[in-house]
Amino acid sequence: MKKIKKISLAIVPAIATVTTLPLTTISCHKDPKETPKSLTETELNSLLEKIKVTLLDKNLTADEVIAKGKDIFKFTDVDTKVNFKIVSIKKGANKGEVELTLKVVDKKDSNKFSKEKTFEIKTLLTPDMVLNQIKAEYPDHLNVFVTDANINKIVYSNFDQNTFEIVESKLLSKFYSTLKFEFKIKNKIRNEVSTNKRTIQIDGFKLTDKYLNYQLGNIEIYSDGSKTLKETKTELLNPNTTTYKTIFINNLPSTVKIVFESVEVYKENADQLEIKFHLTNIHNENNKSNTRTEYIYHKSDHYDALVQEFEKAKLSYEGGTNKVNAFDIFESKIKIEGLKTPSDFSDFVFKFTNSSPSSTEYKSGKRKIDFSFVYKGNKFFRSEQELQVRPTTNEIITSLKKLNKIKLVETTEALNKLESLVDGTTLDAFNNSISIDGVELFSYNFTAYLFSEDNDTSAKKVLLNKDNENYYLSFYLGGKVYGKYVRHYEESSTTIAKIQTPAELTAMVNSKINEFDYKNKTTTKAKNAIQENIVSPDFGSGYSVKISDFTTLNDKITFNVQLSNSQHPDVFSNKVPITISGFYRSELAEEITNMEVTIADSFKAKEAKEFTDVNNITITDKRTSTAYDFATKGVSLETTIVEVKNLEGIIKFNLKFTKETEVINKEYIINDFKKETLTAEKIVKLLNIQLIKENVQLDKKYFLSSYITKNEVSITNLDDLKKINSTVNVVINKTTPNVAEGKLDIELNISFDSNSNTKTISVSGFNKNVKSSTENMIFKDKMKLIVYLAKNNILFKQVDQNTINEMNVAGPFGMTTSIKQGLTKYGFNQMTMENNFNFEYVFNFVSADTETVQDEKFDTLIRHHIVGNKYNKDQPMSRHIKVFRINGNTQLAASFRIVARDHVKFDLTKFEYKTSVDDDEYKVFTWILGNI
Repeated sequence: MKKIKKISLAIVPAIATVTTLPLTTISCHKDPKETPKSLTETELNSLLEKIKVTLLDKNLTADEVIAKGKDIFKFTDVDTKVNFKIVSIKKGANKGEVELTLKVVDKKDSNKFSKEKTFEIKTLLTPDMVLNQIKAEYPDHLNVFVTDANINKIVYSNFDQNTFEIVESKLLSKFYSTLKFEFKIKNKIRNEVSTNKRTIQIDGFKLTDKYLNYQLGNIEIYSDGSKTLKETKTELLNPNTTTYKTIFINNLPSTVKIVFESVEVYKENADQLEIKFHLTNIHNENNKSNTRTEYIYHKSDHYDALVQEFEKAKLSYEGGTNKVNAFDIFESKIKIEGLKTPSDFSDFVFKFTNSSPSSTEYKSGKRKIDFSFVYKGNKFFRSEQELQVRPTTNEIITSLKKLNKIKLVETTEALNKLESLVDGTTLDAFNNSISIDGVELFSYNFTAYLFSEDNDTSAKKVLLNKDNENYYLSFYLGGKVYGKYVRHYEESSTTIAKIQTPAELTAMVNSKINEFDYKNKTTTKAKNAIQENIVSPDFGSGYSVKISDFTTLNDKITFNVQLSNSQHPDVFSNKVPITISGFYRSELAEEITNMEVTIADSFKAKEAKEFTDVNNITITDKRTSTAYDFATKGVSLETTIVEVKNLEGIIKFNLKFTKETEVINKEYIINDFKKETLTAEKIVKLLNIQLIKENVQLDKKYFLSSYITKNEVSITNLDDLKKINSTVNVVINKTTPNVAEGKLDIELNISFDSNSNTKTISVSGFNKNVKSSTENMIFKDKMKLIVYLAKNNILFKQVDQNTINEMNVAGPFGMTTSIKQGLTKYGFNQMTMENNFNFEYVFNFVSADTETVQDEKFDTLIRHHIVGNKYNKDQPMSRHIKVFRINGNTQLAASFRIVARDHVKFDLTKFEYKTSVDDDEYKVFTWILGNI
């Protein structure tokens, strides 16, 4: 029986579902009343409460515990009368906990079981679980500037420092009073680091005096003037006030609070209160700024009385305002009238609100005035009161300054038209041009409208007045104010000196053409003559003679003459050719004039190259028609063949004549020899091929051969070839670059007579410096090429005419341009951005760069490295490039420099500006923008 009983009490392993085995009873003739009694639910619940559960390994996370299952738990205090059953194992509601749910079963009766109980078992926290619970603080940070803070001094807490440690801490920012940093946490035992980073911000560091005082100056404080001194003072001086009703405060940052020190009536204006205040760190009252004084309006004791006094008052002007505008008036002549009780007032002082009238003021005719006064012993101030005057426009004001800059159009057509007009003729005036019948006569640079009379219907008209010596233009200046014209300026006249036409000046030269002479002509050889010794005739006061194309010959000199008048130095006569002869001539020179040089026709039947014996040249004496007798005349001769043009049938000789110590060399050309047969191959050898762009011969060493197209290939001696055969023509078909070898193959179509051939010429010597495995030029050589293009004025094209017109209207001193930003026009007040500045490069390869690195593209480099030419003394370098007029005000141009050539990118504000004229980066380049 004992053996059977022992078997019946065996316990199933705890983690599995409990199966309570029934007791096997063998009859031993015992009394049935001795059968054991089952446990009640209350007893079962009580036994469940006694059970304790722990982990066999405490260095496991919740996930690891769940993965290991029942074997990781240790159960104690389990009563021998029961078995227990694990209902579930899962993560708990709190991080790092596992919830184990159990119930117990009566061993004697498997149908008897307790309620379920859940055990919350703490497991090892992962680094990411601990990360967000960590706290951090900086010791004594209220007295530490954030700029001096060191993240190594940060104190971390609220985590098990025996198990975990802070790692990978990194400073993110220091901003005024805030320190921001990030970190991770590491389990030292398991050597595990959190996957996430934690960012913490510590506020309240000590603010710098500079910051506090900057914010102090940035704060705006004002009032609506409706509160009294008592109301304002009570509120501002209360240290517990957090919301203000008597004043308005703008720009108060969250890092500080405002502390008012005093509130008093302002002695200079009883309508205002003088308030003094400072700022403090919201975390530290001892960390404070300087004291600032501000003035705000309040409702003074005299407020209502002054309202009544000024009810009918207004500003006036000595002499009246109907003839003056906002620019014409003086402060000393401003008055006030209409006060209710003038005797209560004294000491009026009037000042302009703005030293110069604003556009609103002069357009509306309402000049703003500030003034102070004393009323019943108290000083008051009034601002921006209006004095009504005549309206005007900025266009009228600026145009008045340019009345004497009207220019006569110096063309023959214009001058002839002016001569034909009568006094009092009405001319058209539009778009800076004064004309009649489509002929422009004058130009001007006004922005105001012109009127021939004081009415709207005469707009865009002026009157021409003439006398014997001068032209006068009479007109009114006007402008629109709010859609209506104003013309309150009196008639303006400009006197322009009458100008002689080129034809008149040419006639003056022709009338004295025989009066030009040379100093000491009879003792000077013509070949020794110099331009400075030419004697010009007297044309009268104010006339200048310009001599050009001076040439010396054996017995005479030739040159061209142009005449101008100093009143209009840009108007010249036509070029008049002048010849002066009668110079000293030696016996040898006289003899040479009597010689005739020929060769026999039999030699001309051969090609020129076969004529090699200079002795076959015949020199005949014109006087006797016989061979010249050199021996009798004491003249020796040395003949040299200078040049043989076999394809043209021409030979050039030099004859050197010597008599005693005098030597005269004279060239003779003999043609009509038999011409050499022309072939395509010979034409190719004779071709002079040059690379030319915008009349500039290109230096190949700066260019990759791929940068050159057939548009840059020129044949410069085609006219010479046509002299050989008029049918010769050469057409450039295409170009084929070989970048690696620095070569360019040029395919030509050569035609003459009925022949047509295709030939290829190879030109070498191009740049070969490219990036590895590409055909993109290296950065250093790109910069050299950009500088080369700028030096030769072939970097930028001229801009479109509309842009030129806009610039010209703005004026050269009021206009800049920037290739990074756009057109920039400077007005009276401030810079305003206009339309985008559209420009193009001369070469297509600059804008169509195949470079993949954006910062190294030609266009990017040009826009980044070009700066203005010493913009001003305070701003020696600027993206803005000044625009100016050149060539007698006929063109607009800009000057610029190319700096930082060794850097792909550079900071303009930190770059050291080159000031030495010996430095290549100091050189100034000119960009011709276009014709005015």
